[in-house]
Amino acid sequence: MKYSTCKGSLRTKLEESRNIALTTDIWPSRAVEAYITVTAHFFDSSWKLNAYVLETTAFPERHTGVEIAAKLQDIVDDFNINSHISVIVHNQTANMLSSLDILDSKRGWKSLNCVAHCLQLCLKPGFEIAAISRFMSPARKFIGHFNHSVVATEALKRKQQQMSTDSNCKFEKLIKDCPTKWNPSFLMLQRLIELRWPITAYYCCAS
Repeated sequence: MKYSTCKGSLRTKLEESRNIALTTDIWPSRAVEAYITVTAHFFDSSWKLNAYVLETTAFPERHTGVEIAAKLQDIVDDFNINSHISVIVHNQTANMLSSLDILDSKRGWKSLNCVAHCLQLCLKPGFEIAAISRFMSPARKFIGHFNHSVVATEALKRKQQQMSTDSNCKFEKLIKDCPTKWNPSFLMLQRLIELRWPITAYYCCAS
């Protein structure tokens, strides 16, 4: 009941907006199940930027351009905002580009490449430079040790607590990057620097 009420309220807000930009992405869950998320972005009458997730749903179908286009059309039709779509922001995978060509032809929806994804494509060759990969690879292996060992993780947690001046300090986990995004690589290295002293203390005790 609450979901239906919220959805009805959102539908009204969207119908009142003349120009809506959509962002969409297909992503895997930890259970290796595919999902698609569509988010609407628009300015209201007070010029306040709004962003609402229209839908996150399982996408077990083949990720062809035709299937993606059909899924996006279904979501937009559910909110009755077909004529309000000004642009769809997306990544540059071949199937996604194909789906946007279909939607442009059928409904006149324009598309725009995601700047963050473009940046990833620009930075990816940089991570393959020997001087960088030489220290990135050991960092991933090092973090993998903690990710696969409960004992090691608990020991690192104790070291953080012992070395913190805050008795209620939050345990900061190590972060492992992923090959499709650049920002987790940055966060991985940043976290290693932040935890350098607890990590050093852990290895001193382990040796």
